[in-house]
Amino acid sequence: MSHYLNLALFSAVLLAYSIVAGRQRGRPFDGPLLFIAVGVLLGPHALAWLQPDIGASSFRLLAEVTLAIVLLSDAAGTNQRVAVANRGLVIRLLAIGLPLSLILGWACAAALFPAEPWFIPALLAITLAPTDAALGKPVITNPAVPVQVRESLNLESGLNDGICVPLLIAVLALASSGAVAGDSSLAAVGLDMLEEIAIGSVIGAALAWSAATAIHAAARRGWNSPAWNHLTLPGLALLCFSVTQLAGGSGFIAAFVGGLVAGPRLGKVKHHYLEANEHYGDLCTAVVWILFGALATTTLPALADWRPWLLAAASLTLIRIIPVLAALSRSSLRGDLRLFTAWFGPRGLASVVFAILIYEALGPQSSLVLEVTTATVTLSVILHGLTAIPWCRRLQPGAGGPRHHSTSGR
Repeated sequence: MSHYLNLALFSAVLLAYSIVAGRQRGRPFDGPLLFIAVGVLLGPHALAWLQPDIGASSFRLLAEVTLAIVLLSDAAGTNQRVAVANRGLVIRLLAIGLPLSLILGWACAAALFPAEPWFIPALLAITLAPTDAALGKPVITNPAVPVQVRESLNLESGLNDGICVPLLIAVLALASSGAVAGDSSLAAVGLDMLEEIAIGSVIGAALAWSAATAIHAAARRGWNSPAWNHLTLPGLALLCFSVTQLAGGSGFIAAFVGGLVAGPRLGKVKHHYLEANEHYGDLCTAVVWILFGALATTTLPALADWRPWLLAAASLTLIRIIPVLAALSRSSLRGDLRLFTAWFGPRGLASVVFAILIYEALGPQSSLVLEVTTATVTLSVILHGLTAIPWCRRLQPGAGGPRHHSTSGR
């Protein structure tokens, strides 16, 4: 009966929100923040109607599937002309900003939790490094934000998830084998990471190119059916993810690369397919955030300690802002836009998925990762949600913000 109760609760929340979503649009208390609040209210430490299990593989699969669908949508909807023109910004964010964030995050976590083995701070740094384009949607889709900043943030969030996955797996393998940070087995970590990225890129590109070619061939023969087109891109996202995972690669990289290939290949009809895929992503994301809100309440006793909250705050500020500003220091991007880019790196789905993977691999030993991730994502949803719309408005010409002018990523 509990399954039916959970289904009834999810259905009621989704139905109610769908009816009044227009009234909530543009307000800070909307989307993920609202769904997390509902999860907290329904969770074990409030009404206790919803009793999720953090060890349940079904929650992990749901979170992974959701992230794959969102990544493919974000990539397929990318304005690739703008992205290529400003590729220098993305390269800076990933090649300089991401490694610096990982190093600084590891150092801060190790300083705050000196009693933990070396791999716990490392896993915390990896879990909290990826950004979330879905949570940054108010920024990425806002025309008041210069297009090169929007596309750079979108591409960064799509690629840093996949880059961190093989690194996460490598650290988990070292932790399980009892290796230490200076062990010779670390020499294989970089190769393993590159291998997973390469496998994901090749499989994602091949599947997306084949699918888009088949779509065009079927359209020429009149074989398409509008009633079924809404399943095309979700099917492609899940195929890219699952096949790549089976092949030992990064399924998240595959989904994102698949979107990058499928978008231009579909051409003028891509928005027709994208609209349906985004609807599925929104549905899955809402359920994940409700579950996350319910799970967050289970960590409340541990979060009475100030250190997880301090690390969470540092992850959203110093650990993100300093590396990004350093990465963009010699770019031609205006100073206010550099700070804007550094601040809007929300943490969301990827961090939740990583925390679940770590918990499944290490069990209670990794409870600190779950606690800090809960604190970080909760703070991110609140702080980025409250600041997104006001800051975007300040960037509008004539609204107190400077006029946009062309920049490049060089």
